[in-house]
Amino acid sequence: MESNTGRVIELQKRYKVKNICDWDLGIGAFGFDILIKANSVMPMKGEDIDLLISNNNVFFWGTGNGDHAKIIILDEELKKFLELDKQKILNKEKIEQIIALKTDGAFEKNVEDNVVETHEKEVFYNFINKKDDFAGLSAKKLKFVEAHLGRVFE
Repeated sequence: MESNTGRVIELQKRYKVKNICDWDLGIGAFGFDILIKANSVMPMKGEDIDLLISNNNVFFWGTGNGDHAKIIILDEELKKFLELDKQKILNKEKIEQIIALKTDGAFEKNVEDNVVETHEKEVFYNFINKKDDFAGLSAKKLKFVEAHLGRVFE
């Protein structure tokens, strides 16, 4: 099959996927018995990835269109081919962008839009909690984050 850039996508080929959660994930549907360790990369056949996405597997599909997924595809061409190239994924860079927002309103909206699923809340919490000064967040922003996450910073 051909991607929209002209590259041939071979679904029998193995492509790297990454578990972006801080815990292991197991896929046990459609005859799969796969364990992907926390924050690790592993190869999967393109046809298996396609099958899981076609069946809205929450690990790849997230809340829809791959947004807030727990497993991401690392091959950009395959992501485009499977129409997952515009995913909302919370990573370190995105967290840093959110924290850098100056106004409380913009900060709160971005936290609400980007920190949705349990794994994202855990990643966001850990990122802020590991910083000596709670990533420089004001008391008001910290209070908002605690309410959104349902957790108190230690």
